Amino acid sequence: MNQTFQMAITDVNGYFYIAEMNLLVSSASSSVTNACDIWYYPNGNIILLYNDATTNYSVATLGTGSPIQNSQCILDPGASSGSGSGSTLTVNLALTFQGAFSGAK
Repeated sequence: MNQTFQMAITDVNGYFYIAEMNLLVSSASSSVTNACDIWYYPNGNIILLYNDATTNYSVATLGTGSPIQNSQCILDPGASSGSGSGSTLTVNLALTFQGAFSGAK
């Protein structure tokens, strides 16, 4: 099932001062291994999804392209978006969790 997750972060100097954002969905507290570990870099509008071992990542441009995935989640960059206004940067991520990645997170 596809869900949209919204991340919002603020900087008192303006959203354009925000260098990166991270969304970590994991079954183990703070563990990036076998997780849905996503990083967004607004300068360039780049999104990264790390592999299961966090040794490599898939790269996409937010707003375009084909889905990228690991064993836990599928990220659809074409259905995702990002925008800034004033001091707030907001990113909407279209995610589908894989069947094996079920239960509490």
